[in-house]
Amino acid sequence: MIRNAGLVGFVIALLGTCGTATALPFPEGCRTPGGVVTEIYGLDTEKATMTGKHTLPDIIWSCTEGHVHQSTMEIDECVEFYKAEGILDGPTLSAQANCPKGAVTVTGNLTVFPIYPSCANGGFQAIEAFKLLCPNARIKLQQGE
Repeated sequence: MIRNAGLVGFVIALLGTCGTATALPFPEGCRTPGGVVTEIYGLDTEKATMTGKHTLPDIIWSCTEGHVHQSTMEIDECVEFYKAEGILDGPTLSAQANCPKGAVTVTGNLTVFPIYPSCANGGFQAIEAFKLLCPNARIKLQQGE
């Protein structure tokens, strides 16, 4: 059973109208590049799930924008570092959300909302993952909102 078929259909139609292929981005962390979503299902449910993988363009973008290794490496060094780490062949990125309860686990790190987002607690990545998995949730994500 496909839930949110309207949203999924909209995304597919939108992608079909673009001149070039566009992938749904898997949220990046403060210390790791993002990726592309390879599978997403169960939106707005207790078991919303997405998987993803790192791609070379994601690594280059993150290194160029200074989102990873912000002050310690030049762009080419940053890209080579991640390639040498095997990130392109590495484990699959994953996120699971319990939308009604306002909780998300991104690559093994559980976040229960609301939070004060920071790099230390993985909050920025968690918020973006929750928004993708639970687009209709009415959960307060950040403290002070």
